[in-house]
Amino acid sequence: FMLTIYRETGLSDKTRGFNIIIDGKKVGKIKEGETFCLQFNDQNNHTLQLKIDWCSSIVQEFNGNEDVCFYCKTCIQTKIQIFLSLFYIFFKAASYIELSKKVKS
Repeated sequence: FMLTIYRETGLSDKTRGFNIIIDGKKVGKIKEGETFCLQFNDQNNHTLQLKIDWCSSIVQEFNGNEDVCFYCKTCIQTKIQIFLSLFYIFFKAASYIELSKKVKS
């Protein structure tokens, strides 16, 4: 079964990669506009989190026996939000990266 992560474009961290953490271990990086795929051959539950410096996404869970997609982006998507970036970095660091799950049918 396949785990696929798509990174959308945004205004911040354009040239920097998000570290991909599965079950507490770094397995790769994903940069803006890239797709990351990883095959699983088990039926265990797994955790996924993306990190950049001290900022991260909320931990998401998925099962290794289903094809699953995640879409990610930074929370800074508009020019107005750039002014809020320090707030996100210092007070909402654990949700700086938005990570949403979609199970493939």
